[in-house]
Amino acid sequence: MADLKLFGSWASSYTHRVQLALKLKGLDFEYIEEDLANKSPSLLLHNPIYKKVPVLLHRARPVAESVIILHYLDETWPDVRPLLPAAPYDRALARFWCHFADDKLGPAVGAVFASPSEGQGAAVEQEVMKVKLVDPEAFPFFHSWLRDFEEHEEVKEIMPAIDRLLEYAGGVRQMMLSLSNQQQ
Repeated sequence: MADLKLFGSWASSYTHRVQLALKLKGLDFEYIEEDLANKSPSLLLHNPIYKKVPVLLHRARPVAESVIILHYLDETWPDVRPLLPAAPYDRALARFWCHFADDKLGPAVGAVFASPSEGQGAAVEQEVMKVKLVDPEAFPFFHSWLRDFEEHEEVKEIMPAIDRLLEYAGGVRQMMLSLSNQQQ
């Protein structure tokens, strides 16, 4: 039995965060793919409040929510490739940007996919297809950092192909639109 088990979804950026952290720290883990349309009894047992991925089991004890899992990994294995910078101010900045991504970017993307406007959905798909989600002229440092990040072998191993993600996102968008239409 593995000390670490990760319940996740191949398309979840939150799962990717945890997978990357585990890889960067060199920690062996068992990955359990969840079908989010038909959640397993194990996932529901280990995350009964939110009922979502990722969930990390360490010695059969669950830790839920990707950012909380990242902090747990750093606190449990502090001497193995720390995920956060040593300087308190730099750690605060990293936490700020992580919170920003969760608090602002995730809901904004979700709102666009739930929007009934076909033009808006097409514009999003076009941006994603061009992989121009971050304007290099408006955000040159972040754009440069993002391109460097994408070149790391660990990242390449974890991130699914963009066309597969787009196909999945299109299906999610259609499902959300049909649910919205049924409620009207």
